[in-house]
Amino acid sequence: MKKTAAIAISATLIAVGAASLIYAQYIRTHVSTDDAQITGHLDPITPRIAGPVVSVLMKDNQIVHRGDVLMEIDSRLFQSTYEKDKASLARDMAQLKVLSATIERDQANEDLAKRESRRTLNLSKKSFATASRLDRDMSAYRMAQAQTKADTEAMKVLKETIHRDEAVIAIDTLNIRYTKVLAPVDGRVTGKTIEMGTFLTPGQIVGYVVPFSMWVVANYKETDLRGIRQGDPVNIKVDALPGETFHGHVDSIAQSTGAVLSLLPPENATGNFTKVVQRVPVKILIDPGSDPDHRLRIGMSAIPVVLAHKTR
Repeated sequence: MKKTAAIAISATLIAVGAASLIYAQYIRTHVSTDDAQITGHLDPITPRIAGPVVSVLMKDNQIVHRGDVLMEIDSRLFQSTYEKDKASLARDMAQLKVLSATIERDQANEDLAKRESRRTLNLSKKSFATASRLDRDMSAYRMAQAQTKADTEAMKVLKETIHRDEAVIAIDTLNIRYTKVLAPVDGRVTGKTIEMGTFLTPGQIVGYVVPFSMWVVANYKETDLRGIRQGDPVNIKVDALPGETFHGHVDSIAQSTGAVLSLLPPENATGNFTKVVQRVPVKILIDPGSDPDHRLRIGMSAIPVVLAHKTR
């Protein structure tokens, strides 16, 4: 009887020891924490121009794609400005054609006056032309030169004006394009605060598009970092979706603990020191295709398990 009991106790101790070894090996190769949550970018929906909203095409929690029109701002004022500036450009272009023809005539007159003055100068040297005629022809030549120069300078100014007109029209075109506010990325609309008739100002945030590319920030104890390396595969469980396992991999480990980045970081050089195990944020990317139905949400609590297959 005693022998049987001893065998049973021995078997139990062996089983407990084996289980302990298995568990010890497991915790060395499966590093987990419940201090983790899903996070991601919040791309703001913002207008670039001011004006009243005339159409809202997005709904709360709607899935959108980059470039989809989410809302429209009244474009009538911008369209009117565009037409006015376009008319100014057309008027200046017509004036440029007239001035070009005028400069051609000025150059022809200048060439003629130059030839006349030279002929008169040669005749005067031979006493076949009076001094008054020479003065008159030379004066006409100088006046023709001045006229050509004046019209040429006017053309330069007019060309600069046309360049400004074109720049203004380019801005008008952008403003008309900006009356349609587009989705910045693929994702889901959240935090919508816009309705018909709302007057918007540039940079005003009226909602967000949350992209489907998310990641997990897991705050691991510093003593667990020895089992975590960049690229390690990760199994992720989410409290909101029991029974589901998502997959990812370690992207990077923060360069500082979370306490250092807090509003009031600890100052261990003063007062009584109590050692506290610190936590270091680890960024875990969720693998593409791991969440095909887009059920994950920013802010959900997660339990990531890093599969550190190699002993560190």
